[in-house]
Amino acid sequence: MSSNQISMSTEGMKVLIGKFVAALSGLVGIIVYANILGASGLGLYYLSHAVATILSKPSEGLGIASEKKGSEIPTNISAYNSTSLILVIIYVIFISIILFLLYNNSSYMNNNLPRQTIVYLTIILVILFSIFSVLSRFYSGMGEPGDSVIIDAYRGIVETGLQITLLVVYGMGVEGLLIGTAISLILSIIYLLFMTRISFDMPDKNSINDIYLFSKWSIPTKTIKDIYYRMDTIIIGVILTPAAVGIYEAAMRIITPSKYVAYAIERPLLVRVSQDRANNKPVNHLLDDIVPYASILPIPLAIGGYFVGSELLEVMYGSEFSGGFIILTGGAIYFAVHSHSNVLSEYLHGFNAPRPVTKSVIIGSIVRFVLLIVFASFIGLTGVAIAIIIAESIRFTILVISVDKVCSKVYKPVKVINQIKSGIIMGFAILVISIIPYQSDIRLLIVTIPIGGIVYFSVLIYTDRKIKNYLQDNIKIL
Repeated sequence: MSSNQISMSTEGMKVLIGKFVAALSGLVGIIVYANILGASGLGLYYLSHAVATILSKPSEGLGIASEKKGSEIPTNISAYNSTSLILVIIYVIFISIILFLLYNNSSYMNNNLPRQTIVYLTIILVILFSIFSVLSRFYSGMGEPGDSVIIDAYRGIVETGLQITLLVVYGMGVEGLLIGTAISLILSIIYLLFMTRISFDMPDKNSINDIYLFSKWSIPTKTIKDIYYRMDTIIIGVILTPAAVGIYEAAMRIITPSKYVAYAIERPLLVRVSQDRANNKPVNHLLDDIVPYASILPIPLAIGGYFVGSELLEVMYGSEFSGGFIILTGGAIYFAVHSHSNVLSEYLHGFNAPRPVTKSVIIGSIVRFVLLIVFASFIGLTGVAIAIIIAESIRFTILVISVDKVCSKVYKPVKVINQIKSGIIMGFAILVISIIPYQSDIRLLIVTIPIGGIVYFSVLIYTDRKIKNYLQDNIKIL
């Protein structure tokens, strides 16, 4: 690992590019999947994917512990990684046996779960996701948070290519999508094993204790946090239908890239805060300088989705998916709050304060679970959108209070006001354009989306001095 301080801008840009490349390949894939499998088939795939991802999160929690401790004490990184890897291997063996026995010895599961091949492929994905996530965190902790995300982006491209091939050429259906995911994970694991250059060190008392003290919070945080995100998919599948899951996931996939600016901030932020605090350098200025920009994309997507959401869904996926309009708009509002929550979480992790993050996720999960069941049962997908916004707002409030207590810093994202103003002006521009008659929804979208984006960012650059100064210094055209 390099002893140099990581660059927030360089590593953040790597993360941002990686996530957008992955999002683009994933969006191409989901358009193909939705048009071939329909809402029900797509929903079944995402249900399986959600279960596998949730069950792999304890491994990523161990990886986060190694990432954190390794960035603090690079001389012990091999011992930390070895300790976490051994624990992950034990975990995947244990969870695989439990899942296999439950499925084969429960008549309820045999009668109510999807066909056998999908269940077994889901168990395989649990194993592969567990190993991949911990290796990715090892690589990030070595001072390469940006490159670790780039690797995941390449994995997404390979995954999409394999899935489309298996689905379109070989007609393998949902199983083809799961097999494509599995193969992409195997290839990425092999690559990461070479890149991380893991040298096995026998875990000692200190490394085990350090990993334990941090992972006792990072494991439940990461696991519950993923349940927090994925419970929507599972609850919709149970209360509504797999088709509703397909509509929900298809709509959310369009707006998911809006959280990637926050992701580009949070991954390097944990390492940077950890490094600076270890060297007795101030870190609170990072909150004011970069965190408010976490919501720079969700806000315009929420406003734009209100005007053109139904047309966009129908053009991309077919008329069966146009009912996801409310998810498109509500989901973008959710991501605006969610982006700030995630960045504050990683900031607290950098302060070696995982406890309030865990607390926020547990409380948020309970609220989200209850609201999803109640609202989804009575008002369907509209209720889902309302539930996730309320739950995320509560989580964000808890984190703001925690940052004040732990870091002695009041988080006031005042720069978000510029984003809201720019979004409102963009909304008026879209409204004017939408009044003009068009022969098709495609023509309307081709005109509306680029103009809306230009208006939003033009106004934002004009009103936000920090962005304007950055562009003047780096592009020399303003």
